[in-house]
Amino acid sequence: MYAWTVVGLSALTYILSNIDRQIIAALVAPIERDLSLTDTQFGALTGLAYSLFYAALCIPIAALSDRFSRSMIISSGLAVWSAATAACGLATSFAQLFVARALVGIHESALLPAVFSLVGDLFPRGKLGRAMGVFFLAPFLGSTAAFLLGGAVFHWLGENGSYELFGRQFHTWQLIFMLAAAPGFLLALVIAAIVRDPRSKSAKATKLALPPFREVLHYLQGQRGIFLPFMIGFPLLAQPLYVTLAWASAYLIRTQGFSSARAGLWLGSTSLVAGCGGALIAGFLVDALAARRHAAAPFDVGIVAALFMALIMAVALLVPFNDAPFLVVAGAIFFACFSLAPSAAVIQSVAPSQYRSRISALFLVINLLVFTAFSFLIGVMNDRVFGGPKGIKFSLPLFILCSAVGSAFVLLRGRKALAGYHSPVDVAAAVVNHTAEMSRSRN
Repeated sequence: MYAWTVVGLSALTYILSNIDRQIIAALVAPIERDLSLTDTQFGALTGLAYSLFYAALCIPIAALSDRFSRSMIISSGLAVWSAATAACGLATSFAQLFVARALVGIHESALLPAVFSLVGDLFPRGKLGRAMGVFFLAPFLGSTAAFLLGGAVFHWLGENGSYELFGRQFHTWQLIFMLAAAPGFLLALVIAAIVRDPRSKSAKATKLALPPFREVLHYLQGQRGIFLPFMIGFPLLAQPLYVTLAWASAYLIRTQGFSSARAGLWLGSTSLVAGCGGALIAGFLVDALAARRHAAAPFDVGIVAALFMALIMAVALLVPFNDAPFLVVAGAIFFACFSLAPSAAVIQSVAPSQYRSRISALFLVINLLVFTAFSFLIGVMNDRVFGGPKGIKFSLPLFILCSAVGSAFVLLRGRKALAGYHSPVDVAAAVVNHTAEMSRSRN
């Protein structure tokens, strides 16, 4: 029961993490208006400010999680990034909002390495999959809550409202940041009071004796036929999810005439249905193919998802119709979520246990860096190539199309290596079976 309590609190923390990360995407129109921002600057806020600093700190904090109390790392990180989210609501310029978003990214990087390590110590291997399955519902619930919160508050208070609080005037979007931050302080106190790190001194010593990072890189070099396509292909497949969530509100406002409230409510429900649906179907497909001894199942599921996504974007660009933006957003979220289960399956089935956490952290860093570049470039393309804010009608589906085609091409190059891969466990099992067969034949 205690272990599941920790999973529940960790999932709640991850939900708040995704709310604080995604809430800015629901506020694009009033933020750009009130702070006089361009799309290039907004792209820097959603991508560069958050993801670059998150990526820079992810691996170092993963090392801290091997040395210090993981429960305190989680609770302190939550408290500080909640304060940084509230600071976003105090910003009155691009520079102030950029610094606040960077602080959110820095301290959210404390969460996943610590949670993965902590939950892994609380559950036996046979139940760990279910525990992480529950935990990974959090990103979709958090993204949904972010858009629904933004849409609901805009609906109640008005997108252009201004209200006095503590003797100062605040715009509605600033109040939304503060509302998003508030639950984090309470949850941080609950985690600090309830969650205890079960790791013993001997376990700490074992973890400190893990191979150095250069050995991880040497291993990846030796298995580059699998991991090079993996480290490029799956991030390209995942990017349409993150880029769409970052820009979808602006996309619907500018192409469909939505208000910020309506865009937030529509995106919240779509993110929940399409995101959970894509993740669950992908997991089912990987398991079903693996049960048939289809060794390249993770890559093949990714390739099929990428091709379907590319087809949808090509239709939206070449055969424009009134409902195309809805198809672009829902299709990108649904098929991009096919990257989650297959990428986890590759790491779990190929990487040795002593390397998995750091390979996972490196994979996360690459994902974030690609997202940073794509989100920023969409803003630049809108401002410099497609003639202004309306250019998002072309830039968003075009970037998704290029990302999907690139993913399919790269994963196709790697599937042969994965299909021919045999882990040490597979080799040992084959030797045992062959020996047993030889013994039976002699008898």
